[in-house]
Amino acid sequence: MISFSLLCCSYAASASKFAWQILIICKMLVRQLHQKSRQYLSTGFPANIIAQDFMTTELSKAGSLDNIFGFSMNIVDAAKFPGLNTLGLSIGRIEINVDGQVFLHYHPRATEMIFVTKGKLVAGFLDTTNQLFQKFLKEGDVFVFSKGLFHFCLNAGSEVVTIISAFNSQNPRTVSIVDTKFATTLDSFISASQLHLSNNSTLLGSDNGIYSLPFQIPSSQIYLH
Repeated sequence: MISFSLLCCSYAASASKFAWQILIICKMLVRQLHQKSRQYLSTGFPANIIAQDFMTTELSKAGSLDNIFGFSMNIVDAAKFPGLNTLGLSIGRIEINVDGQVFLHYHPRATEMIFVTKGKLVAGFLDTTNQLFQKFLKEGDVFVFSKGLFHFCLNAGSEVVTIISAFNSQNPRTVSIVDTKFATTLDSFISASQLHLSNNSTLLGSDNGIYSLPFQIPSSQIYLH
């Protein structure tokens, strides 16, 4: 009976010692995590971040329009602008030359909202049923493209168009369609929607800007960048 009691006491002492060791290890881990967390601000940025990280000059200059489509697009995400980290935001600037266009593309991680700061354009997108939604836009107008839907912009005026775009992701990414059939596809857009610009800059055709297209978007050479 005495030896059984001693055995129980021995097991109890061992268990207590083991529990105490576990407690010490847990306290050490908590202390290390606390020290690690103190190196970062509440926003998730390193403690040595500076004010410069919260401003950018990336959009201060227009991009080059020397390409086949006559447009430039500069999306400033968290990789270019550290202050956007963890905020779920990106910003961009687009220029479209006269008779130029932003080719069909979509953003798999973000909805895009555009604000026209200069010029006149036609902006549109395709929904999942292949319907085209498009509107004529002028300076001061805003248009939105839902996440994952193909969209485009066409310069409809006599001067370079400037657009500021906003995204609800710090890394929206861009999926584009570029192949030798694009010109034909774009012509189909224009003819199918009966796009004509009158002298008073109103869009003629469907009153609500919704059209059913008789063609499918080509799936060849879709790439992510």
